[in-house]
Amino acid sequence: MTTFEIVTTTKSVYNIQTGELLCSELIKQHTSLKDILRDLGVQVDTVERSKYLKALNMLNEGIPLSKVVSQIVGGGE
Repeated sequence: MTTFEIVTTTKSVYNIQTGELLCSELIKQHTSLKDILRDLGVQVDTVERSKYLKALNMLNEGIPLSKVVSQIVGGGE
């Protein structure tokens, strides 16, 4: 199984009585799409640049980064 990591900083709000997560907000994403794709063997600057551009387009459409990477590298739908 191949895996990848996405490092982020988030702000989470919890109910003090129950410990239940009320909401979570992404503050900053530290891992870039290019770095993830490179780590997974995609040649984003040369031969497979079209995969990178497709991934960027998917991100701009609001698809979460984890799903984008899965579809581009894993071939999932």
